[in-house]
Amino acid sequence: MAAAGAAAAWATGTKRSLMSTKSATTPGSAAPSPTCATPTGSSSSSPEITRRYKAGIPWNELLPLGARALAASEVELIGVHAHFARHTRSPAAWEAMARSFGQAVRRLCAAWEGWVPRELDIGGGLPGGRDPTGRSIPRVAVDDDPIPPVARYAEAICGGLADALEGSAVITAETTLEIEPKRACYADTGVHLSRVVNVKTESEPKPLRFVELDTSEMFLLDIHLEHDRFAHIVASRASQPATGLADLVGSSCGFDTITANAPLPDVAADDVLAFLGTGAYQEATATNFNALPRPATVLVSGDAARVVRRAETVEDVFERDLE
Repeated sequence: MAAAGAAAAWATGTKRSLMSTKSATTPGSAAPSPTCATPTGSSSSSPEITRRYKAGIPWNELLPLGARALAASEVELIGVHAHFARHTRSPAAWEAMARSFGQAVRRLCAAWEGWVPRELDIGGGLPGGRDPTGRSIPRVAVDDDPIPPVARYAEAICGGLADALEGSAVITAETTLEIEPKRACYADTGVHLSRVVNVKTESEPKPLRFVELDTSEMFLLDIHLEHDRFAHIVASRASQPATGLADLVGSSCGFDTITANAPLPDVAADDVLAFLGTGAYQEATATNFNALPRPATVLVSGDAARVVRRAETVEDVFERDLE
Protein backbone atom coordinates (compact mmCIF):
# COMPACT_ATOMS: atom_id res chain seq x y z
CA MET A 1 0.00 0.00 0.00
CA ALA A 2 2.97 2.27 0.51
CA ALA A 3 4.92 3.48 -2.51
CA ALA A 4 7.78 1.29 -3.60
CA GLY A 5 10.89 1.93 -1.58
CA ALA A 6 9.10 3.89 1.14
CA ALA A 7 9.29 2.65 4.71
CA ALA A 8 5.86 1.80 6.06
CA ALA A 9 4.34 1.45 9.49
CA TRP A 10 1.66 -1.19 9.80
CA ALA A 11 -1.00 -2.08 12.28
CA THR A 12 -2.90 -5.26 11.68
CA GLY A 13 -5.34 -7.39 13.60
CA THR A 14 -8.64 -9.10 14.06
CA LYS A 15 -11.89 -8.71 15.91
CA ARG A 16 -11.60 -6.28 18.83
CA SER A 17 -7.84 -6.37 18.74
CA LEU A 18 -5.09 -5.01 16.56
CA MET A 19 -1.39 -5.60 16.11
CA SER A 20 1.09 -3.05 14.87
CA THR A 21 4.63 -3.21 13.60
CA LYS A 22 6.56 -0.23 12.33
CA SER A 23 9.69 -0.17 10.24
CA ALA A 24 12.34 2.50 10.57
CA THR A 25 11.79 5.68 8.62
CA THR A 26 14.26 8.08 7.15
CA PRO A 27 14.61 11.14 9.42
CA GLY A 28 12.59 14.02 8.07
CA SER A 29 10.53 11.87 5.67
CA ALA A 30 6.92 10.79 6.01
CA ALA A 31 6.24 7.10 5.49
CA PRO A 32 2.74 6.28 4.18
CA SER A 33 1.25 4.07 6.84
CA PRO A 34 -1.99 2.10 6.75
CA THR A 35 -3.23 1.17 10.19
CA CYS A 36 -5.37 -1.90 10.51
CA ALA A 37 -8.52 -2.19 12.49
CA THR A 38 -10.81 -5.15 12.67
CA PRO A 39 -14.52 -4.98 13.28
CA THR A 40 -16.09 -5.75 16.60
CA GLY A 41 -19.01 -7.46 14.88
CA SER A 42 -21.78 -9.56 16.31
CA SER A 43 -21.38 -13.05 17.66
CA SER A 44 -23.34 -14.40 14.70
CA SER A 45 -21.09 -12.81 12.06
CA SER A 46 -17.80 -13.15 13.93
CA PRO A 47 -17.71 -16.31 15.99
CA GLU A 48 -15.96 -16.53 19.31
CA ILE A 49 -12.98 -18.26 17.71
CA THR A 50 -12.10 -15.08 15.79
CA ARG A 51 -11.59 -13.33 19.13
CA ARG A 52 -9.08 -15.99 20.11
CA TYR A 53 -6.77 -15.20 17.20
CA LYS A 54 -3.66 -13.85 18.88
CA ALA A 55 -2.97 -10.81 16.69
CA GLY A 56 -3.97 -7.42 17.90
CA ILE A 57 -3.78 -4.19 19.80
CA PRO A 58 -6.88 -3.60 21.95
CA TRP A 59 -9.08 -0.66 21.06
CA ASN A 60 -8.07 1.15 24.24
CA GLU A 61 -4.50 1.15 22.94
CA LEU A 62 -5.28 1.68 19.28
CA LEU A 63 -7.15 4.94 19.68
CA PRO A 64 -4.31 6.83 21.41
CA LEU A 65 -1.79 5.14 19.11
CA GLY A 66 -3.53 6.61 16.08
CA ALA A 67 -3.51 10.05 17.64
CA ARG A 68 0.24 9.73 18.17
CA ALA A 69 0.74 8.58 14.57
CA LEU A 70 -1.20 11.55 13.25
CA ALA A 71 0.97 13.88 15.30
CA ALA A 72 4.23 12.29 14.13
CA SER A 73 6.07 13.94 11.26
CA GLU A 74 7.64 10.60 10.25
CA VAL A 75 4.34 8.85 9.55
CA GLU A 76 1.47 9.59 7.20
CA LEU A 77 -1.58 7.58 8.15
CA ILE A 78 -3.26 6.66 4.88
CA GLY A 79 -5.61 3.78 5.50
CA VAL A 80 -7.12 0.94 7.48
CA HIS A 81 -6.74 -2.81 7.04
CA ALA A 82 -8.93 -5.60 8.43
CA HIS A 83 -8.14 -9.30 8.50
CA PHE A 84 -11.45 -11.16 8.30
CA ALA A 85 -12.08 -14.66 9.59
CA ARG A 86 -12.16 -16.60 6.32
CA HIS A 87 -13.52 -19.86 7.74
CA THR A 88 -16.94 -19.40 6.20
CA ARG A 89 -18.32 -19.81 2.71
CA SER A 90 -21.33 -17.61 3.40
CA PRO A 91 -21.36 -14.29 1.50
CA ALA A 92 -23.84 -13.04 4.11
CA ALA A 93 -21.20 -13.51 6.81
CA TRP A 94 -18.66 -11.59 4.75
CA GLU A 95 -21.22 -8.80 4.24
CA ALA A 96 -21.79 -8.65 8.00
CA MET A 97 -18.04 -8.51 8.66
CA ALA A 98 -17.63 -5.74 6.08
CA ARG A 99 -20.45 -3.78 7.67
CA SER A 100 -18.82 -4.14 11.07
CA PHE A 101 -15.50 -3.06 9.59
CA GLY A 102 -17.17 0.05 8.18
CA GLN A 103 -18.51 0.85 11.63
CA ALA A 104 -14.99 0.48 13.00
CA VAL A 105 -13.69 2.90 10.35
CA ARG A 106 -16.33 5.43 11.36
CA ARG A 107 -15.26 5.07 14.98
CA LEU A 108 -11.64 5.72 14.07
CA CYS A 109 -12.53 8.77 12.01
CA ALA A 110 -14.48 10.22 14.91
CA ALA A 111 -11.80 9.42 17.48
CA TRP A 112 -9.00 10.83 15.32
CA GLU A 113 -10.57 14.26 14.91
CA GLY A 114 -11.95 13.97 11.42
CA TRP A 115 -9.16 11.89 9.90
CA VAL A 116 -10.42 10.08 6.77
CA PRO A 117 -8.68 7.05 5.23
CA ARG A 118 -7.62 7.13 1.60
CA GLU A 119 -7.32 3.34 1.42
CA LEU A 120 -9.26 0.44 2.91
CA ASP A 121 -7.74 -3.04 2.72
CA ILE A 122 -9.67 -6.22 3.52
CA GLY A 123 -7.61 -9.38 3.92
CA GLY A 124 -8.13 -12.89 5.20
CA GLY A 125 -8.45 -14.81 1.96
CA LEU A 126 -11.60 -15.98 0.18
CA PRO A 127 -12.57 -19.65 -0.17
CA GLY A 128 -11.29 -21.50 -3.23
CA GLY A 129 -13.45 -23.52 -5.59
CA ARG A 130 -12.64 -26.86 -3.89
CA ASP A 131 -12.42 -25.35 -0.42
CA PRO A 132 -11.52 -28.30 1.85
CA THR A 133 -11.72 -26.29 5.09
CA GLY A 134 -13.63 -28.12 7.81
CA ARG A 135 -14.83 -30.84 5.46
CA SER A 136 -13.88 -33.57 7.92
CA ILE A 137 -16.45 -32.14 10.35
CA PRO A 138 -19.79 -33.89 9.68
CA ARG A 139 -21.97 -30.78 9.89
CA VAL A 140 -19.72 -29.02 7.37
CA ALA A 141 -19.31 -32.03 5.11
CA VAL A 142 -23.06 -32.19 4.39
CA ASP A 143 -22.99 -28.70 2.87
CA ASP A 144 -22.97 -29.54 -0.83
CA ASP A 145 -23.73 -26.04 -2.07
CA PRO A 146 -21.18 -24.84 -4.62
CA ILE A 147 -18.62 -22.28 -3.47
CA PRO A 148 -19.81 -18.83 -4.59
CA PRO A 149 -17.62 -17.12 -7.20
CA VAL A 150 -15.20 -14.41 -6.08
CA ALA A 151 -17.49 -11.79 -7.66
CA ARG A 152 -20.25 -12.75 -5.21
CA TYR A 153 -17.95 -12.15 -2.25
CA ALA A 154 -16.90 -8.82 -3.77
CA GLU A 155 -20.54 -7.79 -3.99
CA ALA A 156 -21.16 -8.78 -0.37
CA ILE A 157 -18.05 -6.99 0.93
CA CYS A 158 -18.67 -3.82 -1.06
CA GLY A 159 -22.35 -3.78 -0.17
CA GLY A 160 -21.80 -4.18 3.57
CA LEU A 161 -19.00 -1.65 3.64
CA ALA A 162 -20.94 0.91 1.60
CA ASP A 163 -23.98 0.55 3.87
CA ALA A 164 -21.88 1.13 6.99
CA LEU A 165 -20.07 4.15 5.54
CA GLU A 166 -23.14 5.85 4.09
CA GLY A 167 -23.43 9.35 5.49
CA SER A 168 -19.91 9.30 6.92
CA ALA A 169 -16.96 11.47 5.97
CA VAL A 170 -15.58 8.61 3.89
CA ILE A 171 -16.46 9.17 0.23
CA THR A 172 -16.44 5.67 -1.22
CA ALA A 173 -16.01 6.87 -4.81
CA GLU A 174 -12.77 8.57 -3.78
CA THR A 175 -11.44 5.78 -1.53
CA THR A 176 -9.29 2.90 -2.77
CA LEU A 177 -10.62 -0.49 -1.69
CA GLU A 178 -8.24 -3.42 -1.78
CA ILE A 179 -9.49 -6.98 -1.30
CA GLU A 180 -7.05 -9.87 -0.85
CA PRO A 181 -8.55 -13.08 -2.31
CA LYS A 182 -5.37 -15.09 -1.52
CA ARG A 183 -6.26 -18.81 -1.48
CA ALA A 184 -9.15 -18.22 -3.88
CA CYS A 185 -6.44 -17.57 -6.47
CA TYR A 186 -4.03 -20.41 -5.76
CA ALA A 187 -5.49 -23.11 -3.48
CA ASP A 188 -6.85 -25.10 -6.40
CA THR A 189 -3.54 -24.95 -8.26
CA GLY A 190 -1.90 -27.41 -5.85
CA VAL A 191 -1.99 -31.20 -6.34
CA HIS A 192 -0.33 -33.59 -3.89
CA LEU A 193 0.67 -36.89 -5.53
CA SER A 194 1.17 -40.15 -3.70
CA ARG A 195 1.64 -43.79 -4.58
CA VAL A 196 -0.15 -46.81 -3.09
CA VAL A 197 2.22 -48.97 -1.08
CA ASN A 198 -0.16 -51.59 0.23
CA VAL A 199 -3.85 -52.42 0.57
CA LYS A 200 -4.85 -54.04 3.85
CA THR A 201 -8.29 -55.49 4.51
CA GLU A 202 -9.59 -56.53 7.94
CA SER A 203 -12.52 -58.89 8.32
CA GLU A 204 -12.92 -58.88 12.10
CA PRO A 205 -14.70 -57.59 14.07
CA LYS A 206 -16.13 -56.02 10.91
CA PRO A 207 -14.76 -55.27 7.43
CA LEU A 208 -12.35 -52.36 7.18
CA ARG A 209 -9.97 -51.49 4.38
CA PHE A 210 -6.81 -49.38 4.53
CA VAL A 211 -5.01 -48.03 1.49
CA GLU A 212 -1.49 -47.28 2.66
CA LEU A 213 0.33 -44.48 0.84
CA ASP A 214 3.92 -43.31 0.60
CA THR A 215 2.97 -39.86 1.91
CA SER A 216 1.76 -38.61 5.30
CA GLU A 217 -0.80 -36.36 6.91
CA MET A 218 2.25 -34.43 8.10
CA PHE A 219 2.66 -33.18 4.53
CA LEU A 220 -0.99 -32.06 4.48
CA LEU A 221 -1.11 -30.51 7.91
CA ASP A 222 -4.40 -28.64 7.52
CA ILE A 223 -6.05 -32.04 7.93
CA HIS A 224 -5.38 -31.34 11.61
CA LEU A 225 -5.10 -27.57 11.80
CA GLU A 226 -8.33 -26.81 9.94
CA HIS A 227 -10.06 -30.21 9.74
CA ASP A 228 -9.57 -30.25 5.97
CA ARG A 229 -10.75 -33.08 3.76
CA PHE A 230 -9.05 -32.83 0.40
CA ALA A 231 -10.79 -34.12 -2.70
CA HIS A 232 -8.94 -37.08 -4.24
CA ILE A 233 -8.63 -38.91 -7.54
CA VAL A 234 -6.96 -42.22 -8.28
CA ALA A 235 -5.02 -40.77 -11.19
CA SER A 236 -4.02 -44.16 -12.58
CA ARG A 237 -7.69 -45.30 -12.62
CA ALA A 238 -9.47 -41.98 -13.12
CA SER A 239 -12.11 -43.42 -15.46
CA GLN A 240 -13.07 -46.26 -13.14
CA PRO A 241 -16.06 -45.91 -10.77
CA ALA A 242 -15.79 -46.27 -7.02
CA THR A 243 -16.45 -49.80 -5.79
CA GLY A 244 -16.15 -49.27 -2.05
CA LEU A 245 -14.77 -47.26 0.84
CA ALA A 246 -11.33 -47.29 2.41
CA ASP A 247 -9.24 -45.16 4.74
CA LEU A 248 -6.39 -43.44 2.93
CA VAL A 249 -3.53 -43.58 5.43
CA GLY A 250 0.06 -42.38 5.49
CA SER A 251 3.37 -43.92 6.43
CA SER A 252 4.07 -42.39 9.85
CA CYS A 253 3.62 -44.21 13.16
CA GLY A 254 0.50 -42.19 14.06
CA PHE A 255 -3.06 -42.86 12.95
CA ASP A 256 -2.04 -40.85 9.85
CA THR A 257 -5.56 -40.87 8.45
CA ILE A 258 -5.48 -38.59 5.45
CA THR A 259 -9.04 -39.33 4.32
CA ALA A 260 -11.43 -41.60 6.20
CA ASN A 261 -14.07 -43.57 4.30
CA ALA A 262 -12.79 -42.46 0.92
CA PRO A 263 -14.76 -43.74 -2.09
CA LEU A 264 -12.32 -45.60 -4.33
CA PRO A 265 -12.18 -47.95 -7.30
CA ASP A 266 -10.29 -51.20 -6.85
CA VAL A 267 -6.68 -50.12 -6.23
CA ALA A 268 -3.38 -51.92 -5.94
CA ALA A 269 0.24 -51.17 -5.11
CA ASP A 270 1.83 -48.52 -7.36
CA ASP A 271 -1.47 -46.81 -8.22
CA VAL A 272 -1.15 -43.02 -8.05
CA LEU A 273 -3.48 -40.86 -5.99
CA ALA A 274 -3.88 -37.11 -6.39
CA PHE A 275 -5.13 -34.95 -3.52
CA LEU A 276 -6.62 -31.77 -4.99
CA GLY A 277 -6.82 -28.20 -3.74
CA THR A 278 -3.59 -28.35 -1.72
CA GLY A 279 -2.06 -25.12 -3.03
CA ALA A 280 -2.74 -23.05 0.08
CA TYR A 281 0.09 -23.60 2.55
CA GLN A 282 0.38 -27.40 2.58
CA GLU A 283 3.94 -27.31 1.29
CA ALA A 284 4.86 -24.52 3.73
CA THR A 285 3.49 -26.36 6.77
CA ALA A 286 4.87 -29.84 5.96
CA THR A 287 6.90 -31.31 8.81
CA ASN A 288 9.58 -33.97 9.33
CA PHE A 289 7.59 -36.00 11.87
CA ASN A 290 9.11 -39.48 12.22
CA ALA A 291 12.14 -38.07 10.37
CA LEU A 292 10.20 -38.32 7.10
CA PRO A 293 11.90 -36.43 4.26
CA ARG A 294 9.54 -33.94 2.62
CA PRO A 295 8.60 -34.45 -1.04
CA ALA A 296 9.73 -32.42 -4.02
CA THR A 297 7.79 -29.53 -5.53
CA VAL A 298 7.18 -29.51 -9.27
CA LEU A 299 5.98 -26.45 -11.16
CA VAL A 300 3.69 -27.28 -14.07
CA SER A 301 2.76 -24.88 -16.87
CA GLY A 302 0.88 -26.28 -19.83
CA ASP A 303 2.79 -29.35 -20.99
CA ALA A 304 6.02 -28.24 -19.30
CA ALA A 305 7.14 -29.25 -15.81
CA ARG A 306 10.26 -28.66 -13.77
CA VAL A 307 11.39 -29.41 -10.22
CA VAL A 308 11.63 -26.16 -8.27
CA ARG A 309 12.36 -27.72 -4.89
CA ARG A 310 14.06 -31.09 -4.72
CA ALA A 311 12.89 -33.88 -2.45
CA GLU A 312 14.63 -34.11 0.90
CA THR A 313 16.80 -37.07 1.77
CA VAL A 314 17.19 -38.79 5.12
CA GLU A 315 20.63 -37.16 5.28
CA ASP A 316 18.98 -33.74 4.90
CA VAL A 317 16.67 -34.46 7.82
CA PHE A 318 19.52 -35.37 10.18
CA GLU A 319 22.02 -32.84 8.88
CA ARG A 320 21.24 -30.30 11.62
CA ASP A 321 21.83 -32.78 14.42
CA LEU A 322 25.08 -32.00 16.25
CA GLU A 323 25.45 -35.29 18.06
